[in-house]
Amino acid sequence: MRTWTPAQDDMMREFYPNCTMAELTVMIGKSVSAIYGRSEKLDVRKSQEYLDSPKACRLRRGDNIGAEYRFKKGQIPVNKGVKGICYEGSKATQFKSGSKPLNYKPVGTIRFIRDKSDGYFEMKMAEGMHQWRLLHRVIWERLNGAIPKGQIVIFLDKNQKNLNIKNMALMTKAENMKRNTVHNYPKDIVHLVQLKAALNRQINKRTQP
Repeated sequence: MRTWTPAQDDMMREFYPNCTMAELTVMIGKSVSAIYGRSEKLDVRKSQEYLDSPKACRLRRGDNIGAEYRFKKGQIPVNKGVKGICYEGSKATQFKSGSKPLNYKPVGTIRFIRDKSDGYFEMKMAEGMHQWRLLHRVIWERLNGAIPKGQIVIFLDKNQKNLNIKNMALMTKAENMKRNTVHNYPKDIVHLVQLKAALNRQINKRTQP
């Protein structure tokens, strides 16, 4: 039975503060974890009288439970100085110095990463972790220089596999959002909006100091 009845809740309020968990599981008919969870929900706690009694099974001053299992002063751990476990015959399957994993890719490798819409090409730029970059950004920067802060490289035909530089352009994220929205309109209006955005970028480029 997963649900708690009003009668069980009343029993929790009355008996939880002063009864052991073994007693509660029999009286209420619930598991230990269920009773603990319900006590939190009902905000019922063990009484101080119960906590001070032997029923609570708390460690008390002088009990020294578990002392025989603790490390003694000056005791040396059995694995001190051990760098790793090497079982007989395991060396044959270990990586040798300078060896590369089977999924290793050299610098310059291009891969296609899929996302929810389509995907993008990436290029490995150097050895090590996190050394892959979006290929269309690499192409743009090599031909046109660094991408200004706050701008992104977009595909004019929305085909992320078409890496021709003539198919790329710089836009702000806000412009790209409007561009994606405006494509719901007829083609002639879309073309006018794109021309306006391109004109504004050229004006801004020439008026900025």
